[in-house]
Amino acid sequence: MPRQSLPRMIAAAIAAGGTITVLVGLVLMTLFTPSSALTARLDPPEDTQVVEGVPGTGELLGDQVTVKVTGAQGSIAFVGVGRAEDVAAYLAQVRRLQVVGTGAGGTLTTVPKGSAPATGLSDPRESDIWEVRGTGTTSASVTWHKRPGQWRLVALARGSGGAPASLHNVRLNWREKMSRSTAAEVIAVGVLVLVCGCLAIGLTWPRQERPRGVDWL
Repeated sequence: MPRQSLPRMIAAAIAAGGTITVLVGLVLMTLFTPSSALTARLDPPEDTQVVEGVPGTGELLGDQVTVKVTGAQGSIAFVGVGRAEDVAAYLAQVRRLQVVGTGAGGTLTTVPKGSAPATGLSDPRESDIWEVRGTGTTSASVTWHKRPGQWRLVALARGSGGAPASLHNVRLNWREKMSRSTAAEVIAVGVLVLVCGCLAIGLTWPRQERPRGVDWL
């Protein structure tokens, strides 16, 4: 290998390394944005049958949240999300706990609302007000994707024939994207290395000498 070609190879390797670094930074920015799994939980009093999330509560949880509810053994568990005005009309003055935010240790904070017994509620499975809903025996879950408008969450437990049943817990799980990412720094370093490599290639590239004049006899 000619000695003069070694600097050019080193310069090309530097440029290639810069290109690879930029590509890695782009991948980090698009596919591997750091996030953390978060959980909030409510263990209501034994006599609780209905839990409601007020408009705006979901805004604290990011773009997607999964809600899982568990009722008494063998009860009908239900969780649904509907437009705020429809849910307000459905619940009316039913006694419930209203979720207003999250507290220390991932505990959902609530305030009591209403005074009418929950046995007066119609079967939520027969209502058409729900944008998304989930139901099951003892437990149910639903995943909510953030969308425009005002929405309310309703979680409840019912016994056979609408008889009272306790709602044991409500759990919310979501992933929160972290604001701090190293992608920008990786891309910046890659661009710098790439520029240095290109400059080095230009400086080490062989220059053609101008042909000398020829005297003709």
